[in-house]
Amino acid sequence: MAFDRDMRRVVLATLLMGSVASAAPALPAHYAAMFDKGKTWVYDWKLVTFGAEDDKTGKPTRNTERGKVTCKVVDVTRRAGAAVAHITCDQELGRKFVVPGYWVGTDKGLWRLGESEQAPDADAIKAALKEPAQIAGAPNVFEKVTHVEFFDKNHNTILTGVRESPKIKGWCAYEDTANADPDGGHVATCYGPGIGIESGYDDVGGELNRLEYTAR
Repeated sequence: MAFDRDMRRVVLATLLMGSVASAAPALPAHYAAMFDKGKTWVYDWKLVTFGAEDDKTGKPTRNTERGKVTCKVVDVTRRAGAAVAHITCDQELGRKFVVPGYWVGTDKGLWRLGESEQAPDADAIKAALKEPAQIAGAPNVFEKVTHVEFFDKNHNTILTGVRESPKIKGWCAYEDTANADPDGGHVATCYGPGIGIESGYDDVGGELNRLEYTAR
Protein backbone atom coordinates (compact mmCIF):
# COMPACT_ATOMS: atom_id res chain seq x y z
CA MET A 1 0.00 0.00 0.00
CA ALA A 2 2.83 2.36 0.90
CA PHE A 3 4.45 1.54 -2.45
CA ASP A 4 1.21 2.42 -4.27
CA ARG A 5 0.97 5.76 -2.43
CA ASP A 6 4.57 6.56 -3.31
CA MET A 7 3.96 5.70 -6.95
CA ARG A 8 0.89 7.95 -7.04
CA ARG A 9 2.96 10.82 -5.63
CA VAL A 10 5.62 10.28 -8.27
CA VAL A 11 3.04 10.21 -11.07
CA LEU A 12 1.31 13.34 -9.75
CA ALA A 13 4.60 15.19 -9.38
CA THR A 14 5.58 14.22 -12.91
CA LEU A 15 2.29 15.47 -14.32
CA LEU A 16 2.57 18.76 -12.46
CA MET A 17 6.13 19.30 -13.64
CA GLY A 18 5.06 18.58 -17.20
CA SER A 19 2.20 21.06 -16.89
CA VAL A 20 4.52 23.80 -15.62
CA ALA A 21 7.07 23.05 -18.33
CA SER A 22 4.44 23.35 -21.08
CA ALA A 23 2.83 26.51 -19.70
CA ALA A 24 3.05 29.48 -22.06
CA PRO A 25 5.44 32.30 -21.10
CA ALA A 26 3.74 35.29 -19.52
CA LEU A 27 2.92 38.11 -21.91
CA PRO A 28 4.75 41.43 -21.40
CA ALA A 29 2.91 44.00 -19.30
CA HIS A 30 2.50 46.57 -22.09
CA TYR A 31 0.10 44.32 -24.02
CA ALA A 32 -0.91 41.55 -21.60
CA ALA A 33 -4.22 43.33 -20.87
CA MET A 34 -5.24 42.84 -24.49
CA PHE A 35 -5.41 39.09 -23.80
CA ASP A 36 -7.47 39.36 -20.62
CA LYS A 37 -10.96 38.13 -21.54
CA GLY A 38 -13.59 40.63 -20.44
CA LYS A 39 -11.13 43.55 -20.26
CA THR A 40 -12.85 46.77 -21.33
CA TRP A 41 -11.52 50.17 -22.40
CA VAL A 42 -13.19 53.49 -23.13
CA TYR A 43 -11.39 55.69 -25.65
CA ASP A 44 -12.02 59.36 -26.26
CA TRP A 45 -11.56 60.07 -29.96
CA LYS A 46 -11.27 63.15 -32.16
CA LEU A 47 -11.56 63.17 -35.94
CA VAL A 48 -10.45 66.29 -37.80
CA THR A 49 -11.46 66.42 -41.48
CA PHE A 50 -9.81 68.92 -43.81
CA GLY A 51 -11.77 70.49 -46.65
CA ALA A 52 -11.10 72.96 -49.44
CA GLU A 53 -9.08 76.10 -48.86
CA ASP A 54 -10.95 78.98 -47.29
CA ASP A 55 -11.16 81.94 -49.66
CA LYS A 56 -10.40 84.40 -46.88
CA THR A 57 -7.60 82.66 -44.98
CA GLY A 58 -6.12 80.48 -47.72
CA LYS A 59 -6.01 77.59 -45.24
CA PRO A 60 -7.99 74.35 -45.50
CA THR A 61 -11.26 74.33 -43.63
CA ARG A 62 -11.59 71.96 -40.68
CA ASN A 63 -14.45 69.98 -39.26
CA THR A 64 -13.89 68.39 -35.85
CA GLU A 65 -15.93 65.51 -34.45
CA ARG A 66 -15.52 64.05 -30.97
CA GLY A 67 -16.88 61.01 -29.20
CA LYS A 68 -16.12 57.96 -27.14
CA VAL A 69 -15.93 54.29 -28.05
CA THR A 70 -15.99 51.25 -25.79
CA CYS A 71 -13.93 48.18 -26.68
CA LYS A 72 -13.82 44.75 -25.08
CA VAL A 73 -11.83 41.52 -25.25
CA VAL A 74 -14.60 39.08 -26.16
CA ASP A 75 -12.54 35.94 -26.63
CA VAL A 76 -9.04 34.59 -25.92
CA THR A 77 -7.64 31.31 -27.18
CA ARG A 78 -4.27 29.69 -27.80
CA ARG A 79 -3.25 28.51 -31.24
CA ALA A 80 0.04 27.77 -32.98
CA GLY A 81 1.97 28.51 -29.80
CA ALA A 82 0.52 32.00 -29.36
CA ALA A 83 -2.28 33.76 -27.52
CA VAL A 84 -5.09 35.00 -29.79
CA ALA A 85 -7.47 37.73 -28.66
CA HIS A 86 -10.59 39.06 -30.35
CA ILE A 87 -11.41 42.67 -29.49
CA THR A 88 -14.66 44.32 -30.57
CA CYS A 89 -15.87 47.92 -30.23
CA ASP A 90 -19.31 49.51 -30.15
CA GLN A 91 -18.54 51.98 -32.95
CA GLU A 92 -16.96 51.69 -36.39
CA LEU A 93 -14.25 54.34 -36.71
CA GLY A 94 -12.55 53.06 -39.85
CA ARG A 95 -9.11 51.69 -40.62
CA LYS A 96 -7.26 54.32 -38.61
CA PHE A 97 -8.66 52.94 -35.35
CA VAL A 98 -6.57 49.82 -34.87
CA VAL A 99 -7.94 48.52 -31.54
CA PRO A 100 -10.68 46.16 -32.84
CA GLY A 101 -9.80 42.90 -34.52
CA TYR A 102 -7.76 39.78 -33.90
CA TRP A 103 -4.46 40.15 -32.08
CA VAL A 104 -1.70 37.58 -31.61
CA GLY A 105 0.73 37.79 -28.73
CA THR A 106 3.78 35.90 -27.51
CA ASP A 107 6.53 36.85 -25.09
CA LYS A 108 8.45 38.05 -28.18
CA GLY A 109 5.93 40.52 -29.56
CA LEU A 110 2.44 41.59 -30.58
CA TRP A 111 0.85 41.24 -34.03
CA ARG A 112 -2.46 42.50 -35.44
CA LEU A 113 -4.29 40.28 -37.90
CA GLY A 114 -7.05 42.80 -38.48
CA GLU A 115 -10.82 42.45 -38.50
CA SER A 116 -12.50 39.40 -40.00
CA GLU A 117 -15.57 37.25 -39.41
CA GLN A 118 -13.55 34.18 -38.46
CA ALA A 119 -10.63 33.72 -36.12
CA PRO A 120 -7.27 33.19 -37.83
CA ASP A 121 -6.20 29.58 -38.27
CA ALA A 122 -2.81 28.14 -37.30
CA ASP A 123 -1.30 28.84 -40.73
CA ALA A 124 -2.31 32.50 -40.63
CA ILE A 125 -0.84 32.87 -37.16
CA LYS A 126 2.45 31.21 -38.14
CA ALA A 127 2.70 33.52 -41.16
CA ALA A 128 2.02 36.58 -39.02
CA LEU A 129 4.72 35.63 -36.52
CA LYS A 130 7.28 35.75 -39.33
CA GLU A 131 6.48 39.44 -39.94
CA PRO A 132 7.75 42.38 -37.84
CA ALA A 133 5.73 42.82 -34.65
CA GLN A 134 3.60 45.88 -33.94
CA ILE A 135 5.65 46.20 -30.75
CA ALA A 136 8.32 43.89 -29.36
CA GLY A 137 7.99 42.08 -26.07
CA ALA A 138 11.11 43.89 -24.86
CA PRO A 139 11.13 47.11 -26.93
CA ASN A 140 14.35 48.88 -27.85
CA VAL A 141 14.27 52.58 -28.70
CA PHE A 142 15.37 53.12 -32.31
CA GLU A 143 14.71 55.02 -35.51
CA LYS A 144 15.22 53.51 -38.95
CA VAL A 145 15.57 55.57 -42.12
CA THR A 146 14.45 53.91 -45.36
CA HIS A 147 15.03 55.54 -48.74
CA VAL A 148 12.46 54.81 -51.42
CA GLU A 149 12.49 55.44 -55.16
CA PHE A 150 10.73 58.70 -55.87
CA PHE A 151 10.99 61.44 -58.46
CA ASP A 152 12.32 63.90 -55.88
CA LYS A 153 15.52 62.73 -54.17
CA ASN A 154 15.00 65.32 -51.43
CA HIS A 155 11.71 63.75 -50.49
CA ASN A 156 12.28 60.01 -50.45
CA THR A 157 12.68 58.95 -46.83
CA ILE A 158 10.43 56.94 -44.51
CA LEU A 159 11.08 56.91 -40.78
CA THR A 160 10.01 54.04 -38.55
CA GLY A 161 10.86 53.42 -34.94
CA VAL A 162 9.99 53.08 -31.30
CA ARG A 163 10.23 55.79 -28.66
CA GLU A 164 9.66 55.71 -24.94
CA SER A 165 6.53 57.24 -23.44
CA PRO A 166 7.41 58.30 -19.88
CA LYS A 167 3.81 59.42 -19.25
CA ILE A 168 2.52 55.85 -19.40
CA LYS A 169 5.86 54.13 -18.69
CA GLY A 170 5.50 52.44 -22.05
CA TRP A 171 6.45 52.77 -25.70
CA CYS A 172 5.11 54.23 -28.93
CA ALA A 173 5.68 52.59 -32.31
CA TYR A 174 5.60 55.15 -35.13
CA GLU A 175 5.96 55.65 -38.86
CA ASP A 176 6.50 58.90 -40.77
CA THR A 177 5.89 58.76 -44.52
CA ALA A 178 5.21 62.48 -45.00
CA ASN A 179 8.53 63.02 -46.77
CA ALA A 180 8.06 60.21 -49.29
CA ASP A 181 4.42 60.15 -50.36
CA PRO A 182 1.91 62.88 -51.28
CA ASP A 183 -0.66 60.94 -49.26
CA GLY A 184 1.83 60.12 -46.50
CA GLY A 185 1.79 61.31 -42.94
CA HIS A 186 2.29 60.21 -39.36
CA VAL A 187 1.08 57.11 -37.53
CA ALA A 188 1.75 56.27 -33.89
CA THR A 189 0.39 53.67 -31.47
CA CYS A 190 1.36 53.76 -27.80
CA TYR A 191 1.34 50.77 -25.43
CA GLY A 192 1.34 51.00 -21.64
CA PRO A 193 1.60 48.46 -18.79
CA GLY A 194 -1.82 47.32 -17.60
CA ILE A 195 -3.48 49.13 -20.52
CA GLY A 196 -2.37 47.70 -23.82
CA ILE A 197 -3.12 50.29 -26.51
CA GLU A 198 -3.16 53.57 -24.61
CA SER A 199 -3.46 55.95 -27.55
CA GLY A 200 -3.11 56.31 -31.30
CA TYR A 201 -2.70 58.91 -34.03
CA ASP A 202 -3.08 58.63 -37.82
CA ASP A 203 -3.24 61.38 -40.44
CA VAL A 204 -2.17 59.24 -43.42
CA GLY A 205 -4.11 58.71 -46.63
CA GLY A 206 -6.35 60.36 -49.14
CA GLU A 207 -9.22 60.85 -46.70
CA LEU A 208 -7.73 64.20 -45.64
CA ASN A 209 -8.43 63.57 -41.98
CA ARG A 210 -6.65 62.95 -38.71
CA LEU A 211 -7.85 60.51 -36.05
CA GLU A 212 -6.61 60.66 -32.47
CA TYR A 213 -7.75 58.45 -29.58
CA THR A 214 -6.75 57.99 -25.94
CA ALA A 215 -7.84 55.50 -23.28
CA ARG A 216 -9.45 56.97 -20.20
